[in-house]
Amino acid sequence: MKKIESTFINMLASLLIVCLVSAGLLAGVYELTKADIALAEKNKQEKALKGVLPEFDSIETDSINGSPIFKAFKNGEYVGAATIANAMGFSDLIIVMVGLDKSNNIVNYEVLSQKETPGLGTKCVDWFKKQINGKSIDTDFKVTKDGGDIDAITAATISSRAFLNAVKNAKNNFTGDTDAITSATEVE
Repeated sequence: MKKIESTFINMLASLLIVCLVSAGLLAGVYELTKADIALAEKNKQEKALKGVLPEFDSIETDSINGSPIFKAFKNGEYVGAATIANAMGFSDLIIVMVGLDKSNNIVNYEVLSQKETPGLGTKCVDWFKKQINGKSIDTDFKVTKDGGDIDAITAATISSRAFLNAVKNAKNNFTGDTDAITSATEVE
């Protein structure tokens, strides 16, 4: 068998073939797993809805300015609503689902996605539950450093602000306010 000469054209052709095969394999794996990923996301969302809303037996999905609103009913009577909102944290977007009762008080929240610093900003998953659950969505949620009454996570003020901004953005979703807060580093 004759050895292929090492020329620029031959190296370029070899690299192109490797890239095309790799891209084809990645596309194939994505197509195989796309349905499973969508199902996992749907299940995560359904679990979050059960965790953030009062007890319900049916959900109606609506949208305000492109933001999803999930209205919950029990025996045909409105019991609350939930929405998904986000804000920029220290590392990436913090995405939360916030649920309200029929009096517009926060029932609970679930952090759907965050990539904050492990051991610091990641505490937002549970840190604020005792501080915001039961409060009106109309509360001006601010950390104590900014004149509010919410205790920030020690050494994670930006993540704390971002989480509270995501909750404010949830309020904006419910009210249709388009002047949503987008940055955790801004001090109001």
